[in-house]
Amino acid sequence: TSRAPPDASGRPQVLTPAEMMRRHLRKKANVKIVEARDSVLTTMREVLAAEWPTVSAALDYFDSLSARMEAFGVPVEGEDWGERLKVPKKGGGFHFDDEELALAVKAHARASALCDFAVRVRQLRDRCAHLSVLHAALEANPELARDKRIARLHDAVHAAVRLYADLVQSAAAKADAKRFEEAGIPGSLDPEGDALIDAVPCAS
Repeated sequence: TSRAPPDASGRPQVLTPAEMMRRHLRKKANVKIVEARDSVLTTMREVLAAEWPTVSAALDYFDSLSARMEAFGVPVEGEDWGERLKVPKKGGGFHFDDEELALAVKAHARASALCDFAVRVRQLRDRCAHLSVLHAALEANPELARDKRIARLHDAVHAAVRLYADLVQSAAAKADAKRFEEAGIPGSLDPEGDALIDAVPCAS
């Protein structure tokens, strides 16, 4: 263990090795962010200005954005960018000013919406593909006992219908759909959900 500066009450803090390592990594990441300052801000402005004509274009953009921001030490799926860019200066204040922090908050809101959209599209597509693979496997294995075939189909179809309900039909899904629309993300999850439901009879 090691000691850190006193906490708000004036009592000394004792850090565990894990906490020491976490703080060390955070400092290293802070240095990387400050060094990439111009690129970080340029990318965040790009996020706000980007337009995607198709769902595929949006997914490709997200993959590229995710890799870039991860390299900067400001991942899309991490803490809010407005908080992450509050990198303190030795003399007080932050390396990013209030206007830049506000930019980061707005950019992360849009990037987070795009991230959630991409994850949901891929979940629905993966489940649809799973049904197709299962159907082909059962067709190729006609000697499989009827009860086992039914059990496999039941589990797969139940999982698909549950996913559809969660990602397309639920109240949370409706709220997400509005957020995606406000973020300027093209299309919706409805076609992906319809494709999943259409795949269900193919597996029966």
